[in-house]
Amino acid sequence: MDKTASVTPAQTAAPPSAIASGLSDKLAIDVSAASLGLFRFFFGVVMLLEAISIVRPMASAAGSIPLETYYTSPEIRFHLPYAAFTWLPLFAPGVVRLIVGLLGVASAALAFGVASRISAAVVFLTWGYLYAVESTRTYWMSYYYLELLVAFLLIWVPAGHRFSMRNLFVDSNSKKNAALAPVTVPFWSILLFRLQLVITYFYAGLAKINADWLLDAQPIRKFLADASVGAPAALQSIFNHVPFAFFLSWAGAIFDLSVGFLLLARRTRVLGMLLLIVFHSTNHLFLFDDIVWFPLLGVLSATIFLNPDWPDRFLKWLRKPHLTKPDLKWLVPGAILVPILGAALGWKSAAAERFRATSPISKLCLSLFIAWIAFQVLLPARHLLIPGDVRITFEGLSFSWRLKAEVYRVEPAQIIIADEQIISKTGGEHVIHWDKWSSDKTLFRFVDRASIVWTNLPEIVVVHEPLLGDRIFYNPVSAGRSLNEAEARARITQIWQERFGRAPSGMARTFPVAEILQGYARSLQNRGASADRSPRELLRNMFTDPKLSALTRRLHPFDSEGANSADLPFLIIEDPQLLRANPAGKTEIVANLWKTGPEQQAPAEKIRHEGGTPVSRFMLKDSTSSVELLPYAAIVTFSNAPNSPVVAWNMFKDATLSKAMHISTNPFLLQRYALRVAKLWHEASGHTPKVHAHTAISFNGRPLQQSVDPEIDLAAVQLNHFTHNPWINDLKQGRIPPAQARR
Repeated sequence: MDKTASVTPAQTAAPPSAIASGLSDKLAIDVSAASLGLFRFFFGVVMLLEAISIVRPMASAAGSIPLETYYTSPEIRFHLPYAAFTWLPLFAPGVVRLIVGLLGVASAALAFGVASRISAAVVFLTWGYLYAVESTRTYWMSYYYLELLVAFLLIWVPAGHRFSMRNLFVDSNSKKNAALAPVTVPFWSILLFRLQLVITYFYAGLAKINADWLLDAQPIRKFLADASVGAPAALQSIFNHVPFAFFLSWAGAIFDLSVGFLLLARRTRVLGMLLLIVFHSTNHLFLFDDIVWFPLLGVLSATIFLNPDWPDRFLKWLRKPHLTKPDLKWLVPGAILVPILGAALGWKSAAAERFRATSPISKLCLSLFIAWIAFQVLLPARHLLIPGDVRITFEGLSFSWRLKAEVYRVEPAQIIIADEQIISKTGGEHVIHWDKWSSDKTLFRFVDRASIVWTNLPEIVVVHEPLLGDRIFYNPVSAGRSLNEAEARARITQIWQERFGRAPSGMARTFPVAEILQGYARSLQNRGASADRSPRELLRNMFTDPKLSALTRRLHPFDSEGANSADLPFLIIEDPQLLRANPAGKTEIVANLWKTGPEQQAPAEKIRHEGGTPVSRFMLKDSTSSVELLPYAAIVTFSNAPNSPVVAWNMFKDATLSKAMHISTNPFLLQRYALRVAKLWHEASGHTPKVHAHTAISFNGRPLQQSVDPEIDLAAVQLNHFTHNPWINDLKQGRIPPAQARR
């Protein structure tokens, strides 16, 4: 007896050809064109608003005009396109303005269905150019990427059949037939957008499945703290309530993971739409002022999930409004599961009306449909194949739908050029070859604001400050000295006689900023002016009044930048022959008249100068305004390594602030910028340098860490886009320290 179980045809797995045939039949079914037509109109309107926003001040561009900040400003010396589009040039400002104008015109044409496929193509190409040519504008804006994909898909779908200009030009002989026959589109053209949105929301939810988001409510707690600034007191108390931050974190993750599937199912579609409206409204009204049109795009694009004929049904409902009877067995449990909004489960979306397919879907169309969805599913997940935390390595992070999933704080990267023709090392001593240096012979010495050790600084200190320029001080405690004022004056006279053959024109005691501000406030009161101002405002007024320049020059060194130096008996040395006013009205050393002696060298200094002696200027390390005043390249030392001079590249001379901060954050942009620095250096000097970078990045409130290996030559490193790059540092602290997470 044969004991083998028999298998009926119904139990047999369908062959792939049968599955493909069934899928083809479902995709080819005709449905009403109304939903797709209105979707096209909504999208065109949003893109028109995007075109207008580019030429207006925006919060996402720090209140500046994006067109100028990223594309047309004369300060832009280079651009940073996406890696696959490095060949794409940044056109002249007039051409970029023309592209923005074409975007606006094409968006309006798309909205009204004027040659909708051609209009969509123009929107795609113009928006795509603006997207790809400057990644620092678009990298963090996932919804810009979504808009680009939607514009591309609209080229290939029949979205112009309804709510378009073509409806106004129906041949009079065909009006009767047109009225009888419904205007339809194949179902695949609707499903394509639905699946794209499901993928987008689902990956946005996956980006939130981590300890930071779920266990520490970060970065939601930071977003709420920022949003509470200037908010009414009642809202502030809510925003700063920690359980509320956890509620939003968990609710946001659950929403993103589920909303696409809720919208796909008829039973949960109404609930999904309500949740989506609440989600985007909350983001727009309370949390973010820099996501511009994303909330509007999110709500309007979700209408594609409604029945294809929903616009027609809605128009009929407006003529005779009514509320259908809810299904109580779904309404009550839904209201309990999701308070209030869950009651929407009591209303099930009506079944879509379907028509006989006018033509089957071609094998090519089916293949392209499947390939597009597969690509969109796989691309955001590619980082799973790369070791390390993608959130800090940025490996596979782009195009992965992570809008507002992380927050970063960075300090500007220090770009270091290693060129042995300029700085070499002999034994334990660094040698600076000033005869090979093409710029002014100036050694910039950076000190830390919070830890200036004056005993380690020279007797004669040239301090460079943005508001005052160069000032010459006598340091009475250099090398452990302890001179009184009379002894210090005598010492200064001796030094000037030895170096310049004369005495300086003047010497004066300096004062701490608090003492000078008190005197200024009393002066205002004596003149009948209001002195009820903050110290910062008083200080700002002092520096804008040229009559007070003699007073402000009497500040302790670095006090003009809020450093609050030690209250030592500093003496400022005035010598008009050695100090002159520059075009900005600040004083600067006349380099060719300055003579360097041992009193201008720090104790235990181990730097040898060949081919000349420099002017040493001391500056605060963390003063961005000071850094902006440096030349493109400068020889500098840092307080933590005073005997290790390096050639520092001034990124702020070459890059806008926005571009510089993006370069400092993203290791891939930093590596590309290192190639630019190496090229510029080679063109200017004929030498091929090494380029290093010291970075400091804080991710979701963690302590600062180096994002790249500072010992690596970034201009020569091998770059991998699909495997881990060992020169990029992984996240050093898996969890946010408790003290940081509570903030």
